[in-house]
Amino acid sequence: MSKKKTPASALTSSTKVGKSQRKPIRNNVRKLRRERKWTQWQLAQISRLSQRTIQRIERGARMGITAELALASAFEVEISELYPSAPSGKRSGMPPDGQRVQTLKRLLTGAALLDVIESGPYRFECCENHEVEEFFLQCIFAWGTLRQEIEPSERGKACQVFQTKLDELDAHGVWVFGAPASESRQDEANRNMGWIVFKRSDAPQIVQPKLLRQFGKAMCFITAPMVPLDH
Repeated sequence: MSKKKTPASALTSSTKVGKSQRKPIRNNVRKLRRERKWTQWQLAQISRLSQRTIQRIERGARMGITAELALASAFEVEISELYPSAPSGKRSGMPPDGQRVQTLKRLLTGAALLDVIESGPYRFECCENHEVEEFFLQCIFAWGTLRQEIEPSERGKACQVFQTKLDELDAHGVWVFGAPASESRQDEANRNMGWIVFKRSDAPQIVQPKLLRQFGKAMCFITAPMVPLDH
């Protein structure tokens, strides 16, 4: 008994129906771009994504973690602000319960670390099975508490101290990530705490987009929940 062949037109029709049934994912990319008065071409140049990718995303295509990182960096916002709210499905960079998260960039310089310390209250998280040297933590606490009593000209020396310690930790396979305390863009009265996180360089939480590795060591990050000061 011969099998009936499915007409090619039917397969094509089925494929088109399947694609048309995919609901677009709402995002704020077009809104953020227009607020800055950028064209799609300009955003593509700044984010180093293709213009075609920008067009697809603005029409509701799903963003991968590389696109999320590139666009968040271009707009200078957190990844969560690329979306009006958490999508119903799972999405990289956002926990399933929809809690807002922020991007913690790798801190490579003493100046970058001081910026986090001086921004306001912050939280610590040390890496598993690794004791961060007491001297480093003492320096961080001391600078955060006593920096106003030190001459501004002395800040350069502090940057060198922290730079040396960051280099030592890097040599031992420990990376430091952080984000300064910041105002919520949705509610200026809601201030979020900063983060300073120590991670082993092989920690699975670290995201290193392959397409962006050519731009240096700083092109890696982790995510952490936003914590209001009144938490």
